[in-house]
Amino acid sequence: MASLYYPKPQPLSPLPTARWYRKEDCRYYQKQKGKEVLVSGVEVEDSIYYWWFKFLRLSDEYRTACDNNGKGYKELYKDFGNVFDKKYNGVKGFWKWWTENERGAKLFGVKAHGNSWLSLDEAMSLQNDIEENNIKLLAIPTNISKSAIKKRLNKLLERTKDIKKTESEDNEKARYPIENSNIDVNSLKKCYEVYEDFHINKIDIFRIGCRLAFRTDELDELSEDGRTKKRYYERSVLENKKGDDYWKLHKKVMIHLKKKQREDNVWWRKIEQEQKELERMMANRSREELQNNKGFFQSKVGYGRVGERQQVNYLSEQSIADTMLKRGGRVSDKQRTTSKSAMRTNTYRLLRKAEANVNAVLEGTFGRAK
Repeated sequence: MASLYYPKPQPLSPLPTARWYRKEDCRYYQKQKGKEVLVSGVEVEDSIYYWWFKFLRLSDEYRTACDNNGKGYKELYKDFGNVFDKKYNGVKGFWKWWTENERGAKLFGVKAHGNSWLSLDEAMSLQNDIEENNIKLLAIPTNISKSAIKKRLNKLLERTKDIKKTESEDNEKARYPIENSNIDVNSLKKCYEVYEDFHINKIDIFRIGCRLAFRTDELDELSEDGRTKKRYYERSVLENKKGDDYWKLHKKVMIHLKKKQREDNVWWRKIEQEQKELERMMANRSREELQNNKGFFQSKVGYGRVGERQQVNYLSEQSIADTMLKRGGRVSDKQRTTSKSAMRTNTYRLLRKAEANVNAVLEGTFGRAK
């Protein structure tokens, strides 16, 4: 096809032999006619067009249409086909769907007239448009300044009669447009996960929220009845080492641990002293005492009273972290209830956005913010 551009980054082939990543300039390249050619795009799972395809596969209405040769969605079915076919499963399956009869380019591509510099091959592909006067080519020298180029271009435009003088809406749009250009792929990924967990896996909305917030370790405590008097430890205080709350807590913990370390050191020094005195007394026993085994002290002094107690490094990183978790950032039942409510609200917001986009793809668009 003629040179195209995509409103959002296009997916690149998932096949490792098709392209390679160059660390020097952080770009992808591939071989074309024996030459290294820069490839514009992103990994499949980072492309909004992949998630368009994935959201369409969430639609029960479209699945029913596909089972009935597109009944109810004839135009959509004609363009997108049966996306539920097993051959389209996974990333490689999507790539098969995207490349079949240049489907991705036909549905989402826009002719790249004036959107980027063209190679000689790309310019030659526009021959029909040039002959039909749909586009004009301009050779721009690279040895003059940008301001000089702008002046020359303005003068040329003034002398050209067959170019519209007034602005009009661009009619060179993708067959299937993105509704909100600000929508981002990471947000769509989260929305997809929430929709799948809630509608397909039948997971409770609160548990989904805990997973998204990486707070599954606190799930049981957060789920407790708000009438209980228990309190739980808020990890968020410990996650922000630049925050004032973190260092206030750190200071209190260090005072406490240093005191415990001093007490522990004093206790062990006393044990060492007792043991040395015991060994001295045993070493000074007379021959008669040795023969009669007298003077063998079995009183609980020295190492004899240590038992299972071990020396502890209270100032180790692990000890400090554990103590901070136990002593700091406590949250009341009221705050816990508020936290649960906020988590549910945020998760429902993602679910509603997902549902809106499942409906949007049936209408031939995508990227709804809510």
